[in-house]
Amino acid sequence: MAATYSPEVWYHPWVGEQYQQQKFRWLILGESSYGLRDDEQRATESMIRAHNGDDQRGWAASRYRICTAVESLMTGRARLDDDEKRKFWDTVVFYNFVRESMSSAEIRPTSKQFFESRNAFSEVVRVHMPHAVLVMGLGLWRYLPGTKDGWVEGEERIDISMPLPYENRSLNVWTGYSDGKTKERPFACFQVAHPASRGFKAEKWSRWMAAATEMIEKRSV
Repeated sequence: MAATYSPEVWYHPWVGEQYQQQKFRWLILGESSYGLRDDEQRATESMIRAHNGDDQRGWAASRYRICTAVESLMTGRARLDDDEKRKFWDTVVFYNFVRESMSSAEIRPTSKQFFESRNAFSEVVRVHMPHAVLVMGLGLWRYLPGTKDGWVEGEERIDISMPLPYENRSLNVWTGYSDGKTKERPFACFQVAHPASRGFKAEKWSRWMAAATEMIEKRSV
């Protein structure tokens, strides 16, 4: 049964057919879409179906960079074959945080657009109840709720740092909530660089991803 959303959620997330059956549920959080019309609410779904080889209206069947990066980060493999891709995307949710579409890939969202997108993200979390959220973007991370909003910062792993050329920052896994005041719908979350950022290579993040995943799994035991 397809999920329903309020008008706050302008562009709907991709939800894998097997997502709800996963013992551990992941939501992949991108930054923003671009070049979409207001009536293309299911454009994210169309992109991922096209990435999996199915021509969609306005989306040619092709490997999309953001999707390939997600696969590599989550599986630790450089490339998945067609069957593996489909199976992977059947298990996760993908959602772009900024609810508006940018006019082009070169245009960054404004601070106002980031902040005005928080309620839509909280709604997506309430609907799909992920156990963990992978945040795709260091800039995006800065606009997510923080300790003043009720989220809880995790303990730093000083032995695990971001790869070059990114900031010298240690790994920590936060606990986020759909509503930090009432501590509703908790989930683990951490950040990686956006795949479109200069110098991004998924394989550079393998140690970071492995350590974060291990920390999250230990929490859930």
